[in-house]
Amino acid sequence: MIEDTLVRQGNWFFRWRSYVLLGFTPLFILALTTTEPIEARLGVTADMLYEALCLLIAFVGLGVRAFTAGYVPAETSGRYTKFQVAASLNTTGAYSITRNPLYLGNS
Repeated sequence: MIEDTLVRQGNWFFRWRSYVLLGFTPLFILALTTTEPIEARLGVTADMLYEALCLLIAFVGLGVRAFTAGYVPAETSGRYTKFQVAASLNTTGAYSITRNPLYLGNS
């Protein structure tokens, strides 16, 4: 009973995983409309350094994702949402360093 429920929920999350971020839209809008506390407390220079650091982290993550997607062997992954089709487990490239480099790139 509980195993069937977990499998059903897991399949549902796997199918709709691309749309989860839409649930955060109200939070994004709130963040864009509020004043920046770093600039108010520490000044414009500190705020610019903070934003530069945030952009650097974002682009490093994007680079990790691009590298991972660019060097994936055939038939080890794909953008399938209805079912999984991997013929073998990928243990080369970035996958030899971390279990899921795409999630690492998102972090």
